[in-house]
Amino acid sequence: MPRSLWLIPRILLAGLMIYGFLWVRSFPRTWDDAPAKQAPKQDAGKKGGHNHPPDHKAKPKPPPANPEKVVVSIKTGATEAFDKLPSQLLLTDSKYLSNLLLFSDLEQDIGAFHLHDVLSNISEKHTVNNTDFDLYRQQYEYWALGLDIGALKSVPDPNPDWRTKGHNAAWALDKYKNLHMLQRAWQYRPSRHWYLFIDTDTYVSRRNLYEWLGQHDHTKPWYFGVPTQNPHFKDGDTYPFGHGGSGFVLSGEAMKRFAVDKAGIPQRWDKRIAKMWFGDYVTAAALHEELGLNITSSFPEFSGMKPSTIPYSAELWCGPVVALHHVRPEESCAMWQFEREREGKRAPMTFQELWKKFIKTEELGEPREDWDNLSSDFSNVKWNIVFKKKDEKPKAKRSEAEEAGKEEPASDDPDESFEACEKACAMHENCMQYSFSNSTAPNFNKNGETKCHLSSSFRVGSMREPDQIVSKKNPTIWRSWKSGWRRDRFELWAAQQKCGE
Repeated sequence: MPRSLWLIPRILLAGLMIYGFLWVRSFPRTWDDAPAKQAPKQDAGKKGGHNHPPDHKAKPKPPPANPEKVVVSIKTGATEAFDKLPSQLLLTDSKYLSNLLLFSDLEQDIGAFHLHDVLSNISEKHTVNNTDFDLYRQQYEYWALGLDIGALKSVPDPNPDWRTKGHNAAWALDKYKNLHMLQRAWQYRPSRHWYLFIDTDTYVSRRNLYEWLGQHDHTKPWYFGVPTQNPHFKDGDTYPFGHGGSGFVLSGEAMKRFAVDKAGIPQRWDKRIAKMWFGDYVTAAALHEELGLNITSSFPEFSGMKPSTIPYSAELWCGPVVALHHVRPEESCAMWQFEREREGKRAPMTFQELWKKFIKTEELGEPREDWDNLSSDFSNVKWNIVFKKKDEKPKAKRSEAEEAGKEEPASDDPDESFEACEKACAMHENCMQYSFSNSTAPNFNKNGETKCHLSSSFRVGSMREPDQIVSKKNPTIWRSWKSGWRRDRFELWAAQQKCGE
């Protein structure tokens, strides 16, 4: 056959193949036919973080703040400096010491560390006839004579009233430090990005601190803290302030406005402070009036609590822990050791981890006498459960009840006895713990004063000796406490919380 004739079937075959391929390509594609899309990468900073939908890119995690641009200032007083400060210094990594400042009410040294007296520049016209400064003068006398300044802890507040009950002269003097402390922090370490102020019994997770600060813009005026309003205070100081021991943060821009743009704020306020209550409120008032700057909440990262008093609940559980408060030196050491143990982990330390490390092993199966698990504390108002008493008429819906769970349809009056209170907790599906006081105590919500206190959070609390209660209606009585927990219920809840694992 001529060679040219072989080309005809070949051309026809090739045409049929091309037509068939195009015909198949025109079919509607099913899900399995679609090309595989690359799974989005998980956030490197979150262990087991959830994937984002394929059409959306994960927002990149901001880098942590530069430690060289973060100043940490510790406020103390001469009567306590040698008791509480050494452990803080011992547990602070040497790489952070260049930006660590120590402020007090006596110029002195603890080893290689210098404590700056922030009251030294206050004009005598504000101190000479001010009995709050009697302790200040006495401290310098003791120091010159080599006497034990710690013994001055027992000196009472020279101007006691209902607001200062239980506080000493050192506490009364403390309120004059805050504004001068801010001024000195800028003076000694100007133009940094962030300024953190804490007390000697504050524990700070440096890694979590820098990661948290990295999420915010230091070029904006920020005042971060745990918003606090004393529920007993009725004298007009109503807007919230940052609780000092919990730690409060000012951005570099806020500090510049305070110390440079509006220079002289502490000196202008010195004459006003004598009539004010305490330093944390002085700080908030000055920032508000001078800069128009109000507090932005840093809760729960800055909780103002420690492992045994934290209200473990959904709001906090998977969140990072930046600062704790009321931490004893041995507790700070335990926290420091725990952070060393988990150094290899990429995810930040969370409240869940604190519970597993420090609380899960607590023996809480039985109620404890002379123990307050803080179910009724004003810091627990979000979790204090509103309940109905026996024969109580239905009330309007309460926001607190929504936060803590449904109202309890109690068949018995929870206030009748500890056993009735225990039963009320068992009947309420969201109740994790309860406490009972032998006389009514406030709950700081629509419950008013009750003997039974129910909570949807889980807190260990601490031993509490009977309190002496004085009121206009009743003679002096002694209020005692007994607490119990639904550990089984809480552990069942905790086991279901994954935190990205």
